Amino acid sequence: MRLIKVYSDSYVFEEPHQKVQGKNRLTIACHGFGHIDGISQVVMDDQYRNAVQLALSIKTWTDVDKLHNIRLVSCETANPAPNEEYLRITPDLRRYPPWITSFGSQLSLFLPDILVKAYMGTIDSDCSDSFTWNFYTKHGHDDTNTMLSKYFKLYKGGLDHYHSVVFLNGRFHKQHYIE
Repeated sequence: MRLIKVYSDSYVFEEPHQKVQGKNRLTIACHGFGHIDGISQVVMDDQYRNAVQLALSIKTWTDVDKLHNIRLVSCETANPAPNEEYLRITPDLRRYPPWITSFGSQLSLFLPDILVKAYMGTIDSDCSDSFTWNFYTKHGHDDTNTMLSKYFKLYKGGLDHYHSVVFLNGRFHKQHYIE
């Protein structure tokens, strides 16, 4: 695992993909808020970022040619825009599920051929942003890297805590949820 960034409200790390040799998975743990003023955004380093801004940051953090997928541990990043049915969407995209206006879908559009996993509703991990930030400021980069590699885990137990949607090239690819 390679810890890339730690902020007071978010963190980013990369690790080898378990199933695809020579490719990596990028995990971004940050706060998602669904749609603010009609635009899907997340918060990192106390700044709102839309999908284009996050895609540009990702390109500075890692070699995107080596990425197989991105995991957005961020609430509401698979949520569609409210009132999406009133938007004018090209007919070829209408046949897909209503997630094309979500943050995850938009991010995958700006990072072609990279799978992006986003979440409906809430998602949580056992390494909160505040805990990780406090650990980082007290113990430094290397110890935080070790701590996350040992203890990072998503909570998938509750109905309101796990509904993932995977996007590829701006389109719905698959979904998983616990009933």
